[in-house]
Amino acid sequence: MKFSNADWDRWVEWLDLIRKDLSRIRNDASIFATYREVIAANRDWISQNHGDRFCQFVVRSYVSAATLGVRRHVKIDRKALSMARLLDQIHKCADQITFDFYQARFPRKPDDVDWQSRAFSDFSDDGTSVSTSRVSHDIAILQAIPGELERYADRALAHLDPRGLEGSFTFEVLDGAIRKFDDLVCRYEVLLTGRGCSTLESVVQYPWTRIFNVPLRRQPA
Repeated sequence: MKFSNADWDRWVEWLDLIRKDLSRIRNDASIFATYREVIAANRDWISQNHGDRFCQFVVRSYVSAATLGVRRHVKIDRKALSMARLLDQIHKCADQITFDFYQARFPRKPDDVDWQSRAFSDFSDDGTSVSTSRVSHDIAILQAIPGELERYADRALAHLDPRGLEGSFTFEVLDGAIRKFDDLVCRYEVLLTGRGCSTLESVVQYPWTRIFNVPLRRQPA
């Protein structure tokens, strides 16, 4: 695969779509974590008010959406975008992505700090070109995501598989996979766009948890 500016532009477009998708998943995970804490602390009260059915529905809905999200990004599908596909393309072009090219994409301003060297060094062993070993390491992170998540999405959500599903996973395993995607997207956003962030999780500026303290249905006056 011969590398060009057009490839870089395409990767930036892909990353923007991937980032939006994974941001939703990451923020859903944060909301669900708070939801679980509230449910655990009020289990008896919820049962007294026949809320178990609704709570189980919320859990199933979240797990379904989150595991499908993980599945989307660990597979390389030539007709769809995924984090795995993006890393695969960067890996194939790694030795052609030079620091000279990077400086041309992000020219240093006279009064600016040399962030380009620091950003590029995270992906290069010699400072000259992107190292395939560094990208391979990131691909290995995706491949290490527990297969139970992908099998659950394939056999129980995307399809009704007569083989059923063996094994299980915990909320912690699912959350860990989402956090790995969070880290990878932030890491490659620095490389491809020059913008940096530590997490895709948004900081909510209003007290959204107040809804846990009032009924969903407005009481009649």
